[in-house]
Amino acid sequence: MNYRGIISIIALVFALGFLACGSHSGDEGDNASGPGGGPTGVVAQNATISPSGGVYSGPCEVRLFSSTDGAEIYYTTDGSEPSPSNGSTYSGPIIITTSVVIRAISCKNGEPCSAISEAAFEIRQPEPARLEAPTLSPGAGIYSTTVMVSISAPDPGVRVMYTTDRSAPSASNGSQYQGPVTIDQSTIVKAIALKDGCIGSDIAEQTYTLKVQSPSVSPAAAFYRPSVSVTLSTVTPNTTIRYTIDGSVPSRENGNSYAQPIILTDTTVIRYVAFREGWADSDVMTANYTVVPYGTVASPSLSPSPGTYYDPRTVTLSCGTSGATLRFTVDGSLPSTTNGTVYSVPISVSRTTTIRAIAYKDGWINSAVSGGDYAITVSTPAISPVGGTYTKTFNATIDAHPSDAKIMYTIDGSDPTLENGLTYNGAIQVSGPMTLKARAYRDGWTSSVTACAIFTLKAADPVFVTTPGAYSVKPLSITMNAPSNGSLIRYTIDGSDPRVSGITYNGPIVIDSSATVKAIAIHEGWADSNIVSGDYRICVATPQISPSEGHYSTGQTVTISTATDGAIIRYSIDGNDPINGFGMEYNGPFTVNSTARVKAIAFKSGWENSAVACSTFAINSGPLTVTVLEVNGAPYVPFMRISTNSWTGIRYTVTNGSGGRVFCGWLMNAGQTVDMTFRWFENHYNDPNNLLSFNPPQGKTGTWIITLIWKDRTTWPWNQIDHHVYFTVVD
Repeated sequence: MNYRGIISIIALVFALGFLACGSHSGDEGDNASGPGGGPTGVVAQNATISPSGGVYSGPCEVRLFSSTDGAEIYYTTDGSEPSPSNGSTYSGPIIITTSVVIRAISCKNGEPCSAISEAAFEIRQPEPARLEAPTLSPGAGIYSTTVMVSISAPDPGVRVMYTTDRSAPSASNGSQYQGPVTIDQSTIVKAIALKDGCIGSDIAEQTYTLKVQSPSVSPAAAFYRPSVSVTLSTVTPNTTIRYTIDGSVPSRENGNSYAQPIILTDTTVIRYVAFREGWADSDVMTANYTVVPYGTVASPSLSPSPGTYYDPRTVTLSCGTSGATLRFTVDGSLPSTTNGTVYSVPISVSRTTTIRAIAYKDGWINSAVSGGDYAITVSTPAISPVGGTYTKTFNATIDAHPSDAKIMYTIDGSDPTLENGLTYNGAIQVSGPMTLKARAYRDGWTSSVTACAIFTLKAADPVFVTTPGAYSVKPLSITMNAPSNGSLIRYTIDGSDPRVSGITYNGPIVIDSSATVKAIAIHEGWADSNIVSGDYRICVATPQISPSEGHYSTGQTVTISTATDGAIIRYSIDGNDPINGFGMEYNGPFTVNSTARVKAIAFKSGWENSAVACSTFAINSGPLTVTVLEVNGAPYVPFMRISTNSWTGIRYTVTNGSGGRVFCGWLMNAGQTVDMTFRWFENHYNDPNNLLSFNPPQGKTGTWIITLIWKDRTTWPWNQIDHHVYFTVVD
């Protein structure tokens, strides 16, 4: 499409619209005249708006004038009434670029103003053009080799985005086309043309099925005496061939993997197939080898074998008996030495056909009749997307091979036929529950199998915008939304089933006490969503203890507060939770003069209790120290004895220069002495007695290092003790 020409025409129309609008103004406003003089008590003449309004395809120039000499014109464009104190004073042409209503009056020397003149102008902008869809070459089909797909766009200056993962290409999804795309696995290529200022094209798509070339046998299936060595091969690279000689159908899971020639010493039917990852399997081929003494003409072999095919075929007849004559029929009758056509050239099969063949030779027994049905069949229609449950409306498409096949479909569950159903001409909108069935037909071909997809539409689950949990605010406003367009939400706040007693959601839910909100989304004609539940707890804010916990050399004055007005605080200094009779009511700051663990909780009627706040104050304990009292680096059982002057946490690492493991430790009380014996367990951090666990197994030789790390229970991060245990593991 020539967009440069279209854009030029649009610009010309736009300009002509401007001129057409402006042409109404003329010089009338400048040449208007009327009687002069002072106030006369005469109302000024109405203001004239030129042009007088209408629909325009571009900007418009509007002039205002009055036939009353010396009159001032006041106008508005916001719909309000103009007056000397409201609106604008007209001083020259008004340029209009958007739709507007102009209201104007004429006033002179304090005399009564004229009536309001009014004109509506509608400015319409030209719509952008839609790009034409790209073209993919070659087209969809079944290929036996890698395909190079070229994409071209009819419109100049566009960029083409494409995908090979079945997703829809867009400006933000897919790859930009730079050159032919290599297709080395079965896939669907989708492409779209994009250009600034234009509407993107429809998505073009082609389905490429890569199918392994059917293997061939050598020598051909025929009559042999007294044995034959059979070789299987295929021209498609990187394939695996499987075969059977027991009459079963070979597949990826069944049969022998072909690796060397097959030696036959008896009459045998070999069935074989080739496959490759990402490709469609080859057709299953059959070769009938008659291995008998001399006397009977070998039965004719048909290649390819009778079966179902999705494209026309050329059938070759052969016979393992040298000098034999072959006759065949395609009308269903039995061939004989006198009935049928003498075979001389391959038989073209372009529609469903039954081929039967016989071989004979003077002085030999006639062969058995070979042959079968060649069902040239339309492929089963592919319905996309597949049947299932969806939470929004969508379009379903149907494809079949060959592309000129006629597809009939139904949406009421009945089986489609040429007489029943609708002819497929484009995407089918699925906006409610639907059973979509499709069957493809082509003259002279066997009709396809009926494809079926059952679509169920279900409302998407409601979403809690306000996250369930604990809040220290009252009342609490809870917001939800329904992802599926057209759905409504019903909810309860007492934990009951919203399907039975739910309230229709029309805006935020306000609660002033803890509640369990249950909600369900409902869409007419769709299945209801799942019930979602959210627990909302209105709790008193957790108390804040000041100062921060830690080591102090003197007693500390402790203050406790909560952000919730009117809440009562209870606290303890002995480590017990200040509930169930423990603790004291907080009435003001208090002093701790020895090591204490302060806990506090807040209460308020109608609210849930706050969480328990906890701070440890270590008084007069001095700086934290960890002392290594004894070290034994004996092989396999290293030992360390340590003590500490305050509550602390101990961890340790064990390394051998090429990595290590961090093991969990434990908490120690002030003045406690701990013997640490390291024992090795491959899959455990600590033994059942909570001892440090490291015992290098036999064979793990080398120098190992144990490093202790510690933390004050009131601080972070962990701090390393400047002490290591070195020991050597020997065999």
